[in-house]
Amino acid sequence: MAAWPPSVCGIGVGLLQLFFIFLLERSLGVSSAFTVFVAQLCRIPIFSRLVPELAKFTYGLKNATPLLFAIGAVSGSLLSSCLSQTFPLGKENGANIYNSILGGFFLLMGSRIAGGCTSGQGISGVTHLLVGSFVATAAMFGGGILFAITYSFAKVDLASGTL
Repeated sequence: MAAWPPSVCGIGVGLLQLFFIFLLERSLGVSSAFTVFVAQLCRIPIFSRLVPELAKFTYGLKNATPLLFAIGAVSGSLLSSCLSQTFPLGKENGANIYNSILGGFFLLMGSRIAGGCTSGQGISGVTHLLVGSFVATAAMFGGGILFAITYSFAKVDLASGTL
């Protein structure tokens, strides 16, 4: 089975964004799921006294949806990778499950510290026509493209034995 078409996935995310905005009055973003996940510790009385700021993220449909979105995104990516036999973890791709989980954890921590993640900027910020989000999204894509080009040249040089 071939990989899922990006256009179909984009349309799905766009429709989900409309659902979030009109029915739940909030935007998509994955880093808020981390806050909701950690806030579930506030159900334990000792934690609720230590971190009372997280109590507002503990209950309610508006707080559960970012977590469901994050679980759905990860599950959908895993399903797509398995069905198309393009699972990116392994020695041939230079990644293993432990490094990927650790890297994802650091990415989530950084996005919460920064007040949002790349999906929040690219999907939600652009949906709201925020100029800063357009600039941030262009910079993220530009940085990714620049890294990919630089990495491909470095990989060719390393393969030939020259530096």
